[in-house]
Amino acid sequence: MLLAASTRIKAFKLEIEPTDGVSNAPSSCFAFNVTDFGWTVDKASPRFHFSTESLFEFAADYRISLYSLPNSNAKQPKIVRDTKMPENPG
Repeated sequence: MLLAASTRIKAFKLEIEPTDGVSNAPSSCFAFNVTDFGWTVDKASPRFHFSTESLFEFAADYRISLYSLPNSNAKQPKIVRDTKMPENPG
């Protein structure tokens, strides 16, 4: 069942939006194409490694949303998390 549902996913959209008190921080949007991923029972979900040194500000709050594409009427197509970045260690 999981594999059948996963094979219909063509891409993921990642949105990062600053919330309360983040000045000068723009919203960002990224697309991850998984049409050539090669879904199998052992490989039912792709793994992405995402790193940045300039996208986030220390001690700032962000709303991070991950959408599966195309949208599904049967399932909720997104996950939303609110998070606070750590304080500056310096």
